[in-house]
Amino acid sequence: MQIRVSGYPGLGGILAIDGAFGLATAAAVQRFKNAYNLDNNGVAGPAVFDKIYALQNSDCTPVNFNYAELNDCNSDWSGGAVSAATARANALVSMWELQAMRHA
Repeated sequence: MQIRVSGYPGLGGILAIDGAFGLATAAAVQRFKNAYNLDNNGVAGPAVFDKIYALQNSDCTPVNFNYAELNDCNSDWSGGAVSAATARANALVSMWELQAMRHA
């Protein structure tokens, strides 16, 4: 959930991807719902998940972006300052942030 709403942190905000559905995540979900004109009922319910699923590919990337676009030269994501798994996870967050910008 946090990864998929990471593009809606609020003005000047950054949403921590920590697995905790706290106040910042709840606020990001509300901004996501507002962006897609979903019912503003304060719940991350079926409508939110339906929209998320409609926006993502089978590998959990957003429909308008893919891993190949962010890693044109190193298919296994290794060799950087962070582990390959961390680099790939960071890329996924970046894609969802770009998806939000594209929608805006």
